[in-house]
Parts: sequence; C-alpha cells; structure tokens
Amino acid sequence: SSDVCSSDLITGDTVVVGATQEGRGVTAPCSGAAYVFVRSSGNWRQQAILKMADSKPEDECGLSVAISGDTVVVGGAGEAGRDR
Repeated sequence: SSDVCSSDLITGDTVVVGATQEGRGVTAPCSGAAYVFVRSSGNWRQQAILKMADSKPEDECGLSVAISGDTVVVGGAGEAGRDR
C-alpha cells in the first residue's frame, strides 16, 4: 500500500496520483508508482497502476506526473543516471 502521495494531477476526467513510497516488498522498497483514475458517468475508477519495469529501491517513481492528451509521463528521482 502507498504511504505518501508525492504528486497528483487532474486533467478533465483523468487523475494521476504519484506514490513514491509504494514498494514491491523487501526487494524494492520505495520504488514508487503512479495510479491513473478516469471519471465516467460521474464515477471514478482506477484505470492503471504505472511502475518502472526495472524497479529498484528508492527509485521514487511518481515523484512528478504529467498528462498530455492520452499520454502520461511519470518521473522518479532515483532512476535516471544513478549507478547501482
């Protein structure tokens, strides 16, 4: 389960919520995720959970989120360029 929502973005009928503390058990704590919700007929439903394919501890996926049309971009502070 997620402990912290670091970012969220609402555009029309779509909400993206970043959760940097979301983890994959002991193998990748704080790897993070972004949750996508869509509103239809006044009701919100979860459409997707976005995680990095190569999640590692402290990736913090979901630290930043953006939407452009049908495209969602999710950033993680610990992913890019960090040598592991």
